[in-house]
Amino acid sequence: MRKIIKLTALALLLAGCSNATSQGEQQVKVETNAAINNWDYNNGFVIAKSSGNKVIIVRDKVANLHAPLQDIMSEASPYILELTVVDQAEYERVRVGDQVKITIPGTVNFSVPATAQGHVIRTAE
Repeated sequence: MRKIIKLTALALLLAGCSNATSQGEQQVKVETNAAINNWDYNNGFVIAKSSGNKVIIVRDKVANLHAPLQDIMSEASPYILELTVVDQAEYERVRVGDQVKITIPGTVNFSVPATAQGHVIRTAE
């Protein structure tokens, strides 16, 4: 009988610990999403282009575009969007450093960086 009580207590203790971790992880996710939501994804600055019609866009203008990409992204986080441009001509027109208008007809995946598919139009250099 004592073994059953000890096993039950151990199981409850472990379940409580794993629940606390889940709540902590959820809290971090909520705080990250709240920070990301301070950007409306309507405008930004292109910091990189890659294959697959992907552009990396940040909310604020970057002072040194020649810095390593990882440093730029670290400084801009969480205000980073990896956008898959659905129109090849739009993708080809934008350049690193351009200020752009962003249109996302679908949803934004709030990871870091956030990801989405949409349109991008140069507004300034």
